[in-house]
Amino acid sequence: MAKNQISRRNFVLRSAAGIGGFAVSPYAAGAAKMEKKLEGIDENEETIPGTESYEAREDDVVIENEEFKLIIGADAVAKSLRNKSTGEECLISNHDVPVSTITQERPYNNEVKLAYPCQQMTFNANSVKRDGDRLIIRYDLLEYQMIVRLNIRPDYIEFRLEDFEIPKEFGGLGVLMKDPAVWQTAFLQLPVRRRTYYGDWLQVVWDDQVATNILATNPFTNIAAEKNKDYFLLQAKAERDVKLKGASAALINSATGKLLDH
Repeated sequence: MAKNQISRRNFVLRSAAGIGGFAVSPYAAGAAKMEKKLEGIDENEETIPGTESYEAREDDVVIENEEFKLIIGADAVAKSLRNKSTGEECLISNHDVPVSTITQERPYNNEVKLAYPCQQMTFNANSVKRDGDRLIIRYDLLEYQMIVRLNIRPDYIEFRLEDFEIPKEFGGLGVLMKDPAVWQTAFLQLPVRRRTYYGDWLQVVWDDQVATNILATNPFTNIAAEKNKDYFLLQAKAERDVKLKGASAALINSATGKLLDH
């Protein structure tokens, strides 16, 4: 490489703004510290509520690779995302945020129609179990379940929305249902603990030690984030009008200096 040329990776690292603010100027760093003070976040606090060490239980779903371990409770609430190289907990687990949601334009099931208004309605995941490389996710008041396929790689884990199924216990309820009544879904969402920086181009939360990122792996997935006081809700979403089945996203959790190498 010629002396006057620079690699894309080095350009990003040297840029004042970086990708979505991944590499920031001293001014931006100072602004982040000021924002923490205004929102009452103590940088010197040793243990942030909701980030205490969590040991997996017998019915929890454990998904891990060489870099991190993700634990999802049987109640479909993410309990822990721990980076293996730093030992740091990256989730806030005391808000009971479901790992997935499904939104309908209006209630579809007749029994639900009788109890709720005819308007947009979001249903939270209430259970999850693992069957090999598949996650089976159930939802409040819905008769169908979502199947998410796992693709575990050494430096990331991909989640792909594979299908919707009607469990056998619902009998013939789904026979006449060509496609489950899904308008939108967050097929993966994690309450990632707030750190020094957040970059909205890549939806990455990071500090000097560790970075957490949910990245779309095909053009059908919508990556989004919701800002809360002590966490960012990173989401991988799919919509019926674009494509539901086949939408996919990768979860990356690494030492900060290695993020752009993934």
